[in-house]
Amino acid sequence: LWPQDLKASFKYRKKAADGGCADAQYNLGQALSKGPPNYGCAVDMTMAAYYFKLAARQGDMMSQHNIASMYGNGTGVPQSWSKAKKWFMRAARQGDPSAIAHVEMMHRRRLGVNNGELTDSMNRYRRAVQELERKSVVARSALLNTSDGGRHVSRSKGAAEFKEKLKKT
Repeated sequence: LWPQDLKASFKYRKKAADGGCADAQYNLGQALSKGPPNYGCAVDMTMAAYYFKLAARQGDMMSQHNIASMYGNGTGVPQSWSKAKKWFMRAARQGDPSAIAHVEMMHRRRLGVNNGELTDSMNRYRRAVQELERKSVVARSALLNTSDGGRHVSRSKGAAEFKEKLKKT
């Protein structure tokens, strides 16, 4: 896009975000956190946090993850482990494996958590690791199109074999 198109795009995203569209709020938060040359706006982490929080309140998982990271780092918002944990927990409940791992890390370091939450955290962390390993096996099988023996097999047969292995894990 030409620079003037980026500015127009930013203007329309802002209008949609201010109208309550969670996707536009997330996209605007992304644009404000990245800035030039591809987004038609300057970096403004405070406003990025504002729009991520609006989308996060509507249940947008990626916005929940982003605002949690911002609270954890103190970027655009005052640093707060308890608020970071709150937003990571919301993203984790929606199945975000990275958010689950962040909650586990916070628990290990005793950041914004109490002792009663540690067992629940460990269970979520284990599920996240299993999910990431499962996705890794599927991706590897799609790239290699091979079975365990390294022999070349048809794409559909290879996919079927790996789906069967996933069921066993």
